[in-house]
Amino acid sequence: HCLYVGDHVRDIEAGRNAGMRTAVAGWGYLNNEEDPAQWGADLHFDTVQALHHWLRY
Repeated sequence: HCLYVGDHVRDIEAGRNAGMRTAVAGWGYLNNEEDPAQWGADLHFDTVQALHHWLRY
């Protein structure tokens, strides 16, 4: 199982093109003008802890 986690729309596109589930890293280098909700990711994590919790369960 693979999950592609990224902080840019390019990351989400790359993960999707590779056939992976994708997740937005809300703590990354996000620009205030960007809307990650529009990227089409499968998941969105606001913190590293939220991602860690999801991975554990």
